[in-house]
Amino acid sequence: MEPTRLATLVSQKPTFAWEITLLAAIGLGVFLWLLGRRLAQPLCAVGGMVLGGAGALAVGRELGGEGSALTWTVLGSITGCLLSVLFFKVLIGVSLAALLALAVPVATIMWEGLPPPTNPDSVITQTVEDTTGLNPPPTLGDRFTHVYELFKSDVSSWWAALGPSARGMVIAAVCGGGFVGLLLGLIYPYPSAAVESSLIGSLLALFGLHALLAIHLPSSLRWLPQNPRATVALLGLITLLGALVQWTILRSKTDTRG
Repeated sequence: MEPTRLATLVSQKPTFAWEITLLAAIGLGVFLWLLGRRLAQPLCAVGGMVLGGAGALAVGRELGGEGSALTWTVLGSITGCLLSVLFFKVLIGVSLAALLALAVPVATIMWEGLPPPTNPDSVITQTVEDTTGLNPPPTLGDRFTHVYELFKSDVSSWWAALGPSARGMVIAAVCGGGFVGLLLGLIYPYPSAAVESSLIGSLLALFGLHALLAIHLPSSLRWLPQNPRATVALLGLITLLGALVQWTILRSKTDTRG
């Protein structure tokens, strides 16, 4: 497997920040792969607190002026934290539904050998090329907007080129993945959190490792899966292994939850 265009571009202009970002992605991926189940409810509580505080602050500024900003933020944070704890199962169900609604059709496309909707490397590389040398320099928001527009254009063209049977298969995969994710999250929230965190962690760790190898040891990429089906199978096995590790070996002895 040859180095990707993005890896080649970065290797020509190595940056310490890029290396640290990839290492951080690998570290975070391994952390989620091992401990995501245990941290699911605390992370939901923290996320609800942050979102609740931010939303209440925005509303408070509109209604009560700057003087009541602290009060609005505190009340919103407490409310958001409590709601996220009370509706933990619903949040896990919705998040797993969204994840599987994306992951299942992607895996189906790779397994069936259909052309991918877009090439992330080419999109990011094109963004770098299009926004380099502009005066004034583009902001981070401009770059994200450019990436979004390129992805949107690629996916629209890909969808228009698919045949009816392929479209039906993709739609069925999206609906099936979403329904199964929601059902499992509502009935078995903690095993679902293990699967969700294991999948996300595996993706982060494998992406970071692949990018580092492509930059520093491109010849070693031949040991990685060389076809889409092997890649899907490897990722599925790693995800399943991570979920089992979280559910059995690293599960607290006093934890009687599902």
